[in-house]
Amino acid sequence: MKNIAFFLCFIASFYNAQYDYFPQEQSPYKEGVANYYKDFHKIVTERNLKPCDNKEEMYNLRVLISPDASIKFVKSPDGEDTLENKCAYDLAREVARYQSGWQPAVIAGEKRAAIAHFMIYPDDLFEKYKEGYDVSDAYTFPAYEGSINSFRKKVSENINISRFSWKGKFTIIIRFVVEKDGSVSNVVLDQSSGLKDFDGMVIRTIKNLKNKWTPAKIHSTPIRSNMKLPLSFSME
Repeated sequence: MKNIAFFLCFIASFYNAQYDYFPQEQSPYKEGVANYYKDFHKIVTERNLKPCDNKEEMYNLRVLISPDASIKFVKSPDGEDTLENKCAYDLAREVARYQSGWQPAVIAGEKRAAIAHFMIYPDDLFEKYKEGYDVSDAYTFPAYEGSINSFRKKVSENINISRFSWKGKFTIIIRFVVEKDGSVSNVVLDQSSGLKDFDGMVIRTIKNLKNKWTPAKIHSTPIRSNMKLPLSFSME
């Protein structure tokens, strides 16, 4: 019997085999994410940093927090997005150098280097800043035909596995970008099945789906979003 099971998740940064992602139940910044944004606002004010001329810019800052609480910047997987939001990119990195609240992840009882991310929407962090601000309160996830489940169903309906044969289970991972207009771009394979024809069929299926997504938004502003689609298959 052939079975297909899969799930979809929004990601701010893609899988990095060398490091863990920061555990969801832990905060990468002392006193929580709201305090991160509070410190961000304090630093841009005290250092007289300039806001971005384009009020729609945003950047997903990725940092590797080491066990000693020092940080290193993690390169964005989306170079185009960085170029389009160069002011937000520069601002996020400049502020990060002055922030002192970083705290390492604790995994299996030990401090471990882990990747954390913070969405920076500069227009909210200057004069408009409000106490307790968290960008997630202003964020709307992308959706396909009204829900992510609709995308799961559509992909499932269009993948034909009847001409392939294997034993056991495997998982492939597809990543792609949902553009500001709801179209899909940059569909690539992150983890292969080992079968070139099978991988190609899955990529073509996603590229050829006709209906557009409703893009992610911060406030009412559409933004590009990186998506990851793991697909798990089994044959008994």
